[in-house]
Amino acid sequence: MDGRIKKTIPKISEESLKIITFLNKCNNGDILSYDKIQEETGVKMNTFGKSYLRTAVNKCGLVYGCIRGYGIKLADAQSTMSLVTHRLGKITSTVKKANKTQKTLVSQFLEELSPPEQKQILFIGAIFGAIKVAADNGKLIYSNNKISNNSSRIDLPNFN
Repeated sequence: MDGRIKKTIPKISEESLKIITFLNKCNNGDILSYDKIQEETGVKMNTFGKSYLRTAVNKCGLVYGCIRGYGIKLADAQSTMSLVTHRLGKITSTVKKANKTQKTLVSQFLEELSPPEQKQILFIGAIFGAIKVAADNGKLIYSNNKISNNSSRIDLPNFN
């Protein structure tokens, strides 16, 4: 038997439960400072506390954006596209790294692989390409929406 198999049912920590109770009182779009979360829950917002916060947010089924050095902003209608695009950007960068690794390994070891392995590694490269195209299209759609939805316009001064 593998020693890595868990023998107990995982439990949520008391700290995460306190944060869940706090989050259930919050509304979409609320900006929550780490200080406020710490004050309301009694959970210190150090590295461990932020880990409890992530667990609690996931258990509540919420999505949030980070405000570096300050806290989090719970998702709302206005932040939906920026949150999704941010995730898409993370996927794109990871896929680029994986695609580069795949290309390097193919150029070095393709001849040494068996025919089924050759097909598989080339197929994986095609998958990376498809993900990259989809991500690029998603970014393009978001950038077009962002431009067209911005109705405010500021005229630049004429220095002639």
